[in-house]
Formats: sequence, structure tokens, C-alpha cells
Amino acid sequence: MFKAKYFFLSLFVLLASSQLTFAKPVPTIVRGKVHNAGTQSIALYKVENGEAVKLGFRWPAKDGSFSFDLVLEKESIFFIDKGASKGGDLKDVLYIKPGDILQLNLYSSSLAIDYDSCKINNKNEETVLLQQWNDLFIPLCNAGRNMKQRDNFILMYNDFVSIAEKFKNTVNTSNNYFNKLLKLKVDIDLDYARTAAFFYFNERLNSACDTSLSHREFYQPVLQKGKYCNAQLLNTDHGMDLLKFYTAVHRFIGSKSISEFQKAAFKTPAVEPICNDELKGAVVISYLPRILTQEEFALNIQPYEKYFLTPELRESYSKKKSELMPFATGADAYNFSLTDINDKVVSLNSLRGKVVVLDLWAMWCAPCLQQKPYFQKVEEKYKNNNEIVFISVSTDGMAKKDTWKSFVKRKGWNGIELISEYTESIMKFYKVEGIPRFMIFDKKGKIVTVNAPVPSDPGFKLLIEQALKSNS
Repeated sequence: MFKAKYFFLSLFVLLASSQLTFAKPVPTIVRGKVHNAGTQSIALYKVENGEAVKLGFRWPAKDGSFSFDLVLEKESIFFIDKGASKGGDLKDVLYIKPGDILQLNLYSSSLAIDYDSCKINNKNEETVLLQQWNDLFIPLCNAGRNMKQRDNFILMYNDFVSIAEKFKNTVNTSNNYFNKLLKLKVDIDLDYARTAAFFYFNERLNSACDTSLSHREFYQPVLQKGKYCNAQLLNTDHGMDLLKFYTAVHRFIGSKSISEFQKAAFKTPAVEPICNDELKGAVVISYLPRILTQEEFALNIQPYEKYFLTPELRESYSKKKSELMPFATGADAYNFSLTDINDKVVSLNSLRGKVVVLDLWAMWCAPCLQQKPYFQKVEEKYKNNNEIVFISVSTDGMAKKDTWKSFVKRKGWNGIELISEYTESIMKFYKVEGIPRFMIFDKKGKIVTVNAPVPSDPGFKLLIEQALKSNS
């Protein structure tokens, strides 16, 4: 009896001591200097929920110095890169533990997308191995994006599998947690490269797919359902993308047409092929940035509530739900007050008694200008209806006011044209991050939708008809 008690007490002490670095947040510093910094900021990314998430950015001081002060609970994979919006793979990787103080030297040519090199003082063995793997893996991904060299990519991939296995055999640090993590990352990255290649690595899933019959055997492993059951893959930077591409392949196979697949894929999660509920919840939460209205939230997110098993997933869900409630159908619309081309003020409240159809656009926005003729065609249909008004709001800002006026006159647009700052008024209240955007408000100043279909979509006119009838 005494031996059993002693054993379990010793085991508890051992487990507790092994988790000391995970128990409390510890101050951690990443600092350094950018040589030939130019006008670029520095961004730091951390792997969270299966992807590299930008924690923030820093503008280098005059001497090129910068610093990120972090509070870490556990060791993790990080990336450092230029602060501009990043497309593609992050090149320079760091493995950071709580309490680390890293000193970096970043070398940059002004026109380069990435830093030419990243020198780390006293880099740990984990970072060395991660960087070695990253340098091996990125060329494979780049080859997979080439739509015209598919056969070459498949040959390259098959050869690369043996390279990856040899690399895994070199992973033997004193950090057992890291050893397991990196070996898992290698496996996940390999699956990611094969699966993403089906869509040529296009995350929006709106380009061509590799449906060649001669390549079917290569993609056969992707067709296996219930393949991903280990939530630890969320500790790797390609884990989430793998799940998205994996579920997208299965959705593609089950779709009647490419257009049907593309319409659903961007906003509606597909989690059926995944066999782990936490992973299902993580995939659904990753779609939140694409959800713009309470109606979309109720349709595409709320049905999966049972999968939000961790505090982090539940917090993300609740936060988004609270943000969207003011934008629900029937809620009071924001009373904007903006000037028209003749400097006359137009407000939403001044239009009570009319259905208001709003078009948010900008002179630089090509998709906005493409939709303008359709918007005007719908407006023309209702020109004799005194119960509706169509308004276009330029988000080019007051600094471009004169240019905007000239642009509108040159185009011959005779409707109500207003101007706003991109980050103020309607854009700010409804948290609009992309244009074109179309909104409809009813005769009582209530929201019909703050994310209407584009005017070229028949659903646009259908919503207008419904709004006209609703307050009759």
C-alpha cells in the first residue's frame, strides 16, 4: 500500500514539474535589427488553431531595431516576415519557449517579398531543424502551384516522400515534445501538399481543379474519409489548411457542378469527413471571418455549436455572435449622414418611408465598377416608384473628393452619389472589410440585409421586392 502511494505521489510530482513551463505565462522577447529596412514593417506570426496567425507588426526605429514583448504559456512555432500582406509560404521560422530572449538580424533588399536572410544569435536546435525542413518543403509547394507542370510535380512529390522520411530520422533533440511535434508536422505537411495540389494551392477554391483521370491514383489517399482524428495537428502551421482542402475535395466530389461547389465552399463549412469533434469545431471557427451577417451566422455556424469543445473555440463563437447581433434583420440601421456631389447632406433618417438600397464602392475597385451597370439597371426598373431610393457611397475619402466628383460627372451617373472615408461611417459601423458591398434597409429604417447579393444576382431584386412588400 505504501509503495503504491509513493509511486503515485512521485508520478504526480514528475508530471507537475514537467509542466512548469506551461503553467504560468512567462515574459518572452523577440528583438533585433533590420538591415536596409526601407519602409517595410516587421510581422511576427504564431501557430494557433492550425495556422500561422499574425500577432502584430512593428515599424523599425531609425537604426532598424525592433522588439516584440510576448507572454507565453507554452513553447510553439513562430515565423518572422515583412509586415505587408502575405500570400504563400512564410520562410523564416522560429521555435520559441517561455522565457526566451531572441536577438535577430534581418537582411532585406527593398524590392524583395521576403527577407533575404534571418540570422539568429544562439539559435536553439529546434529552430535549426524547423528551418531545415521549411527550406526543403517550400520548393515542393511552389511546384504544386504550377498548373502546367502537374506531372513533374507528382514525380517530385513521390521522390520527396523518401526525403521527408530521412529527415524525420534526424529529429532527435533532447526535447521530446518537439521531436513528436516536428515529426507530426512533416506528416501533416506531406498530406497538405498532396491535398492542396488538387486545387493548385488556391485557398479560395475558386480556380481550376486537377480532375485529370491520369492523376486520380495520386489523389486516392485524399478520398479516404475519417483520416484525421488527432487534434494535435492544430499545433502545426498547415494543419488547418490541410483540413480545409481535405473537406473541400470531398465536397467537390459530392457537388453536381463546379459552380455549385464554389458557391458553397467559401462560406459553408464541411466537416463530415473529419472524425474528431474538436477538429470539426476548429474548422467551423476558421470560417468566422467570412461570415458577415447574423443570418449567415445562424445558417452556417450555429448548427455546429456542439463541436466547440475548448474554451478558445467557445470564446470565438460567442464573440462573433455578439458582434453580429446589431446587424440582424429587423435591427435598427445605422443613421449615416454623408454629403452628395453638390455638398448636400443626405442621412438615412431623412429617407424614412422609403426602401433604401445602398452600394458601397470606390474608384480603384474593379469589381465595384463591374457591378455598377447592373445596379443602375435595377435602379432604372424602379425609377417611377416613390417608395424606393438607390444610393451609391464612394469610400475613396475626402482627400479624393474633387477627383470623385469629376469621375462621377465623366461617367454620367445621375443617381444619388455620396462620399465617405473608407474607415468611417457605414464602413466602420458595419465592420466592412471588402467592397463592393450592397445593403438594403426597409421603410422604417430597419435592416433587411447588410450583405445583399450583387446586383447581377437575381437574388438582389428578390430582396428588394420583399422589402417593398414588408412595410406595405
